[in-house]
Amino acid sequence: MNWDLGRGESEVLSLAQQKVGYTVILDDRAARRCAKVMQIPTMGTAAILILAKQAGLIEGLSPSLDSLQKAGLYLSEDLIKKLLRKVGES
Repeated sequence: MNWDLGRGESEVLSLAQQKVGYTVILDDRAARRCAKVMQIPTMGTAAILILAKQAGLIEGLSPSLDSLQKAGLYLSEDLIKKLLRKVGES
């Protein structure tokens, strides 16, 4: 099956196949679908930010999400609202 992934996503998935039990960080939808088929656990950048907020490493989630959007990562308004509610910033 041809997933038409970029080099970075392909390398991450290739490494994860060799390192059983690893969770990979992927935001690309096609790469996440591929990982699911390959039974490789995934986590997105937003989930990493939630963990950072919960650990007290960042003060707020909203500024980080804004920065990601400005850098070109697409996040729907519904997803942003859901993420902010999850950390009590709604």
